[in-house]
Amino acid sequence: MTRAKRLADTYGVAVVLVHHVRKMASEHFLSEVSGTNGLAGAADATLVLKRARGTADGVLHVTGRDVEEAEYAMAFQPAAGLWHLLDGPPEDHALSDTRAAIIRHVRQHPGITPKAIAEGTGLSYENVRKTGQRMNADGQLCVNATGHYRRPGTPPGDVPGVPAIPAHTTTSTNAHTHEGQPALLPVLAVHADEEIHQ
Repeated sequence: MTRAKRLADTYGVAVVLVHHVRKMASEHFLSEVSGTNGLAGAADATLVLKRARGTADGVLHVTGRDVEEAEYAMAFQPAAGLWHLLDGPPEDHALSDTRAAIIRHVRQHPGITPKAIAEGTGLSYENVRKTGQRMNADGQLCVNATGHYRRPGTPPGDVPGVPAIPAHTTTSTNAHTHEGQPALLPVLAVHADEEIHQ
């Protein structure tokens, strides 16, 4: 790896080394690169393409010194012998067709009901209702008390705003004028983030 990097730096070219991953899975894709940690550490960037056995879609994990860590959904085209980039986030392509369709629709229409999801996707209402409940249990969707779905990490959209406090003028009848008549003294309304100056 050191020799390949020296060659790339000397001549200003990109050198791509194809390696393999170990069989034991890991939470972080860099740990799956076969060999010592120095192998991935010496490279300017490391890309790991993973896919489940028997599936055409995969996820390309990317990290490096001059690139942001990211994941890309990929699909293999056997006739051409190449991979191509898919639209949308990788998790859409790792889900079943039903879940992926629901996720895509909820992303475009946050705060939507199962009935509206069924109408928008062409799926049966019962299928959407049951799958939505499973997706909520799996943490793929969030549902509120009224049955509206949204993606985790997006604002609920159904929480009512805090009503404005009306600016009433409070009076005191305890004060009197010098003639013995009650005087109305206004009390200033002060916001919590303001200081009172006398």
